Order: sequence, then C-alpha cells, then structure tokens
Amino acid sequence: NPDITLSIEVFADTEIPIKVETAFLAGEEPDLVFHNYPYGGSGEWLPNGITVDVAPYLEQWGLKDSFKEIAIAQYTTQESNVVAFPLEGFTWPIWYNMKILKEAGVSEIPSTVDELIAASEKIRAAGYQPFVVGGSDWTGQAFFNVINSTYMTDQEFGQVYVSGEFSKNANFAKSVELLIKLRDAGVFADNSEGLDFATMNAMFFEGKAAMMNAGSWSFSECPEELLADVKIAGFPLVEGSPHASPIVPSGFYGKGVWITRNGVNKIAAIEKFVKFLYQTENIDSFVEVSGMTSPLKTTNVDEAKLHPLFVQSIKWGDTVTFVDVVDPYIPSKAWEDLTKITKESYIPGTTAEKILTDLDAAWLQYK
Repeated sequence: NPDITLSIEVFADTEIPIKVETAFLAGEEPDLVFHNYPYGGSGEWLPNGITVDVAPYLEQWGLKDSFKEIAIAQYTTQESNVVAFPLEGFTWPIWYNMKILKEAGVSEIPSTVDELIAASEKIRAAGYQPFVVGGSDWTGQAFFNVINSTYMTDQEFGQVYVSGEFSKNANFAKSVELLIKLRDAGVFADNSEGLDFATMNAMFFEGKAAMMNAGSWSFSECPEELLADVKIAGFPLVEGSPHASPIVPSGFYGKGVWITRNGVNKIAAIEKFVKFLYQTENIDSFVEVSGMTSPLKTTNVDEAKLHPLFVQSIKWGDTVTFVDVVDPYIPSKAWEDLTKITKESYIPGTTAEKILTDLDAAWLQYK
C-alpha cells in the first residue's frame, strides 16, 4: 500500500490515556491507538466518543472468525460493543531462578505457600533476596491480585471488585491476611514497598533475587546468560484453594487496536492496515519475537524460533490453572486508589484490617 503513510508516536503505557484524551479535546487524536484495555481509563473511551465500536468492522472486514472467542469476549462490553481489536495476549507467571534455589538447598519449585515460606528462609540464609515485588507501582498491585485469587474463583474475585464489599468477603480477607503473613515472614525482598517494575526486573535479572511475578512481555528482557536457570510456573497453592494447581493470571488485555473518531474519517486506509496487521504471518512474527499469546485461532510458528520462556509457557498443560486479572472488574477511575492502597500492604506494620478498610472506603465513591 504505497499510498498509505504511517506516522507513529510511541509513549509509555501509563502516558497514553492522557495523551489521547487531551488530543481528543483538541480534535487531534490519532487515528489508531495501541493500548491496554481497560487500564488507565480506556474503558471510558467508547462511551465518551473517543473511540468507536469495532464490532461492525470485524464482520465487514471478514476478521471475526479469525479471532479466538475468548479474546473477542474480553473486549466486548455489556452492551455487546467490541471496544478494540485484541492484539496482545499474555500470561503472568512466577519466575524462579533455579540456580539460586538449588544453592540455597531448595531442589523444587514451591507448590504450597508453606513451602514458599520455608524456601524463602533458606534463600535469605544463602545471601539472596527471596521474592522481589515492585511494591510501589502496578506490579505490586498485580501481585496483590494474585494473592487474592489464591482463595477465590474467578467469579468470586470479580464479584468482590465490582461490588467493593471487601471486608464482607471472608476469602478476600483471608487473601489479604496471607499477603501480610508473607511480608512478615520475610518472603518479599527488602524495601519492596519502594521498588517498581524496572527495579524489580533489575534485581531478578542481576541474580540478586530468586523469584518474581512478571508478565510474558518481559520474556525478551531476560539476559541470555540467565535463561538456562529460569523456570516459570504458577503461584503456590494455599490450603483450601478452589484451584487444582498453582495459578497464573492470563488474558488478552495486554494490547488492543482502537479506532478513534478521527480514524473513522480514514476508514478505507484503516481497513487496509488492520487487515495487513492481522495476517497470520504478521501475528506469528510478533509471537516469535515478543512471546505474546496470539489472539488468533491459527498460529503457525517454529518452536525453534520462539523464546525459551514462551516455550515453557505453552507446555504447562494442567500444571497451572489460569485465573483472571482484575482489569475487567475494577471501576475505571479506581486504579490510582487500588495501587496506592496495595502499596501500603508492602510497608511493614500495615495491617490487613487497614487494607480492607481503605479498600471499602475507596470503593464507596464509585457506587
């Protein structure tokens, strides 16, 4: 398509919503936006007129049957609108540095919380940090949600975050108490409340910490010299868990392709671009390079070209149970409150009661 010119602007995910919304007010929003759903307020883009329903285009352009049903479902609103074309699926496992674990006398990946605590004690004794968490930003919030899911089914997890009745739910309360227990048992790296995504990754990749919770988007960042030592798996089970095996959050919310109000004015060019983007060979190349989970039903990739960590993930089978992330359940304006409150949970001395009370109070304003 030599008649089509692409003008590309790249921003951090956290900056994209304000960039798009500010440009929209000036009538200058980009034609297409590649962004998470519904993080950062993007869940309000369609009702606010910033973007348009792509359901008609899925049908008109002959793309609907190419996508996995679950991928489309996760981008579909209660009104049956499809907010964006799903692009980047993900898994969000626990990373284990087996070299450190074995040096500390831990021969197997912990499969229960009690084993995790015992392993952490040995890891500290060997001179390493056990489990590094980016407690000051969204990575700490995401791990907080992993802990929530240890005691709850996806349905119960979703109901709690929609209703905001945190203290009233016994399983949610137990999950917060578990996080506090892990913190006080020394499972988390020192000063985790001050770490973020970048410093968390750095500590693990530099071989200073034995475990972390990081998404598949970080597979390509793992140093080659570390790859042979890294195993990815689920978070250990608690007694009474509703899950059959260690849990891994997953979904297709990682990135979607949104058509804006301005994009509709160039819909013929947009159609050509989107059809080109979603050709199987192009999505396959993304899978091979980035280790993302494809939103398409058909994926033809050469395992030899795939990232070793991604290969591990596609061979999990029933050794893990996939669970929901919080994204589809949380009020769009509540992200800042959730991150702020969950950050407190990593600060020594903060009680489970305070976390529950603060969450209850925060959600009252969204009812």
